[in-house]
Amino acid sequence: MKALALIPAAVLLAACGSTTAVEDSSETISVPCEEGSIVASGSSAQANAITHWVNKYQIACTDATIDYSPTGSGAGIASFIEGQTAFGGTDKYPKEEEFAAAKCDAAAIPLVAGEVVVIYNLEADNLELTKEQVQGIFSDEITKWSEIDSNLPDETIVHFHRSDSSGTTANFADYLGWDGGKEWTYPGGQGSKGSDGVFASVETTPNSISYIDLSYSYDTGIKVATLPDKITTITYEMICTSGNDKLTKSFLTYAASEEGQQELILAGYQPVPEDMIEETREIIEEM
Repeated sequence: MKALALIPAAVLLAACGSTTAVEDSSETISVPCEEGSIVASGSSAQANAITHWVNKYQIACTDATIDYSPTGSGAGIASFIEGQTAFGGTDKYPKEEEFAAAKCDAAAIPLVAGEVVVIYNLEADNLELTKEQVQGIFSDEITKWSEIDSNLPDETIVHFHRSDSSGTTANFADYLGWDGGKEWTYPGGQGSKGSDGVFASVETTPNSISYIDLSYSYDTGIKVATLPDKITTITYEMICTSGNDKLTKSFLTYAASEEGQQELILAGYQPVPEDMIEETREIIEEM
């Protein structure tokens, strides 16, 4: 039976690692709880958002277990299609053939708004790059930092890309005007698996650069280049429109709620635009 769990906001903030102190607060939050366990996977770009939501949900709903694996958008869709997961996260809207291949009547609901940024490891602050310079770096047409600006080190640029099937790669390629889909198909560079792998590669490699979801640079100290335009993204959850576990519906209801969407800001994301999230809520309600 569905229960309503009320817990102090201060406890939730502490559990989520917030640096904001809350003293003598009687504020509570309400979460519609369900019991059981579900497994989901997909986009690593949204992993920090899902983890944040899962932590809050499981603190309130102690009989629920939600396991999300950031396997990448391509793998997430594949696992969902095979019926292995409750939902699959993807940074690119699924293709018609992917909907057709699912073992249920499937839909894709927008749940997380984010941004792809360019991170770098260089003895230089406040790096500004044009789109053309980013294109040149990732196509190996620009190979030294000093080619961008004579004040930058005369060092060889080491650029990393995702080695797995990635919606972040697709969004980054779209920004650059390249049509490569979720797979990195361009010459040069070194591959790293997942957003965590890309972050670690840049963090530990001098003179390096890559692309990643903003949330992975959030409060880490890694340097982020300034681009002329933001690379905004929407992450979708591929779901079954009926026949779902009650816990799946309950968790997604929380994530899509006004409260859940505002929590995205704490995790380094942004709420989904109102017209889109309203449609998401309607679809979840009918699950």
